[in-house]
Amino acid sequence: MPPHAVLCVSLVVQKYYSFVGARRCKDHEIKHICKYHGRQAGERDVEEERTEASRAPSQAQTCQQRTRQASKDLYIEVSPGIYSVTAISDDMVQQTLVVDVNAGQSVDLTFVL
Repeated sequence: MPPHAVLCVSLVVQKYYSFVGARRCKDHEIKHICKYHGRQAGERDVEEERTEASRAPSQAQTCQQRTRQASKDLYIEVSPGIYSVTAISDDMVQQTLVVDVNAGQSVDLTFVL
């Protein structure tokens, strides 16, 4: 029987942002997180049509809601090999990472959704 490796998967948001309140996020971080992480393409199009002034309160509110969600860690023991790991958020945003796990190796994957 081949030796196993441990695969740790962090879901939802990078741990840093799950513990930092929206008020501590810089403007460019809020814009980036809210524009590229966790929104559907149609929502992005509507958002981009708004002016910069009207967009900021909406983004801050969305970022604040997202940062309140804690990361979910999963520990999975697998045999050595190449794996494709997919995470899907509540709003159906999907991200897939490919990882090559060697014998005795512990791998951390972070999904930014």
